Amino acid sequence: MATTPAKKFTASSTFSDGVEINEFSAADFAKFSAADFAIITTAQAATLTPDYLATLKAASIPSLAKVLSKITGGALAGMTTAAISSLPIATLTTDQLPALSLDQFAALSSAQVAAFTSKQLVAIDSEHLGAISAKSLVGLNIANLKGDLINTLPATQFANLTQTQVGLLTAAQLTTLDAEHLNALTVGTIKAPGNIAGLKVALLVSDNISKLLPEQVTGLTSTQLAAFTTVQVANLTDDQISALSSTQALSLSSKAIPAIPASKIELLSGDFIKAIPSASFKALPTSAIEKITADQSPMLTSAQINALTSAQIDKLSADATAALTIQAIAGLNKANMTGLNLSELNGNGQLAALKPAQYAFLSTAQINGLDADGASLLTPTTISALTSAQIGAINTLTLQSITAEAIVGLSSKNVIGLGTAQIVALTEEQAGALTAAQAKVMTSTQIDKLESVDILALQPATIAALTPAAFAKLDSAEVWQNKLKYLKKSQRKIKL
Repeated sequence: MATTPAKKFTASSTFSDGVEINEFSAADFAKFSAADFAIITTAQAATLTPDYLATLKAASIPSLAKVLSKITGGALAGMTTAAISSLPIATLTTDQLPALSLDQFAALSSAQVAAFTSKQLVAIDSEHLGAISAKSLVGLNIANLKGDLINTLPATQFANLTQTQVGLLTAAQLTTLDAEHLNALTVGTIKAPGNIAGLKVALLVSDNISKLLPEQVTGLTSTQLAAFTTVQVANLTDDQISALSSTQALSLSSKAIPAIPASKIELLSGDFIKAIPSASFKALPTSAIEKITADQSPMLTSAQINALTSAQIDKLSADATAALTIQAIAGLNKANMTGLNLSELNGNGQLAALKPAQYAFLSTAQINGLDADGASLLTPTTISALTSAQIGAINTLTLQSITAEAIVGLSSKNVIGLGTAQIVALTEEQAGALTAAQAKVMTSTQIDKLESVDILALQPATIAALTPAAFAKLDSAEVWQNKLKYLKKSQRKIKL
């Protein structure tokens, strides 16, 4: 009985149904040894079909290295996902790669993904790149997706990029990204920052900055915030501005913060306003200062107020000035006090909070602008701190609102600043509060302008302290009738 000769694969063999001795079916192909695979010619490899490749084991693929590039993409699509892990990606052509199935792409390892060349990536569509597992995407050389090719990587995959990969994005790549891709970058937490922490914000054009979500801007690190340019800050959206945190106020440069558009200052949170370093706060233009709201103003610190110029203080709105805390008021200094409008201060302790030294820094014009409500809050200590020129600048109507207790604060140096119109305007209670120390230095011109009711209100000791020249100006029978016994001998002689 004749026996069927054993099949032996040769260079002349063909891949077909396997009926003839020189024909090899898929079942035969599954039994190939490494030696058989090694002698497959390029011509034979080109005839392989998906059912043949479906029989391949991962261990057999290296033996096909020499002819792998000749196997059609359609045939390679027949490989199992188990076998695909051994496929040498670098040897595949731009025709073969797109032919692989989505499942095969999902089975690629990070090492295989890392082997993709820039030329190969041009041939791979978004759907296939989107099929790569998050674990394997780590291997992707992001630099090989040159220019606008970066958009081929689906936005969903941007969430799977590592911080390192995000950090490798070039200016050319970032410029082409749309909001969907940028918004896919993750924020994470303080302890575990998302991949947006790797973003080189300095490479983002202003248009791209505005595409970031508010929470993404909030999630940027201090290093990233410090890299913000003035142009980028100027292009932040309303929602992004509102989302800036107090920590970020400390990170933005002294040049970046002043670049915030004046029209958006009111959008900043109170905590952000409070955290702005003095140097940065001082750099704010007056157009920005005047946009500070009454809700933000209470958050200002004494150090920030101390850093402002008189022009900036002057630009604070009336509502913002009235909302300043007494702690902030303490920051006013000689250089900027002249910008303060006293009439804008409220009666909730602001005027009383001004230190005597601060009152001394006020101009005569500012003193003249003090209204009755403000004058009624002056204390003996603050009155004492004023110069004679400042005392002389007090409006006569305003003067009458100063309490008798505060009038006592007039010093021997500044009481002489009271002008004749002011002397006439003194109320009976104020005249009665004049002290002997004050009377001792008051001029005859001043005493001469006291009205009768004011003279009657003078305390005996006050009258007794008048100089002879000043006393001679008193002309009231009431003095003789009611206070003669208090007069000094010299004063009695004057009247007798």
